[in-house]
Amino acid sequence: YNHYYEQSPPGTALIEILGADHVQVMDRPDALGMGICRVGTADSASVLRISRSALRTFVEAHLGGSSGRWTFDPPTGARLRMR
Repeated sequence: YNHYYEQSPPGTALIEILGADHVQVMDRPDALGMGICRVGTADSASVLRISRSALRTFVEAHLGGSSGRWTFDPPTGARLRMR
C-alpha cells in the first residue's frame, strides 16, 4: 500500500487502521471462506465502523457534487494513521 500511495496523485489519502487486517472490513470477518485470511489484533467492530465512515465520506465527496476534496474525521478513539 505504501508504494501505491507514493505513486498516487496529489490529494490521495492513506488511512491505516492500526492492528487491522484486510478481512476486518467485511461485515462478517469470521464467515465461511474468510478463515484462510488472518484477522488482525484490532477490534473488528471498530475496524468496520472506521472503514465504513471513511468510505461514506469519500463517496459523498466524489458523488455528492462537491469539488472532490474530502476530509475524514475519524471516530473518537480510533487507532489509525493518516497521511
